[in-house]
Amino acid sequence: MDTEQEPLAPAKRTVHRSWILAGIIAAWVTVGILLRGKSTLSMGAFDQTPATIKMGEWAKMIRGNRETPLFHFFINPTRDFINGFVEIIRGIISQPAAGHKIPLLGWLGVIAIIGLVVYLTSNLRTAILAISLTFATGMLGMWTDSMDTLALVIAAVILSLAIGVPIGVWGGTS
Repeated sequence: MDTEQEPLAPAKRTVHRSWILAGIIAAWVTVGILLRGKSTLSMGAFDQTPATIKMGEWAKMIRGNRETPLFHFFINPTRDFINGFVEIIRGIISQPAAGHKIPLLGWLGVIAIIGLVVYLTSNLRTAILAISLTFATGMLGMWTDSMDTLALVIAAVILSLAIGVPIGVWGGTS
């Protein structure tokens, strides 16, 4: 019987992925605090290429013809309906109603709902990450813009489903 054993290799230390993510987030927040909008590159407007010049001409033509029946009876009412729908969602998640100081859900409600939805569709770690990143948008001063974007996305999804599901059912049954 051979009693000689190979010497054990030293244990290899691995860095847990959550520590890497925490380091990246910490560096991002630190750089954001230190720079505060200074020494950062500004995003310029579109370049004057032939395509953007042509699109600009089309946009001017459309703006100049807003009194046509197409705009008056179809595009403007559709735009007003969509804007009203987005405003309802914004009123729920980010803008206070008339006479109130806070929105219906507010930041805490939005963060809780995002955490719950992510937890129900994924796992606890991902939910904690989503909650942390949503909270970080508020801490970095981007809460209003983020909630406006979220309201647009929610409205787009709801309206797309409201239009697409009936058309899909109709198409599937015909």
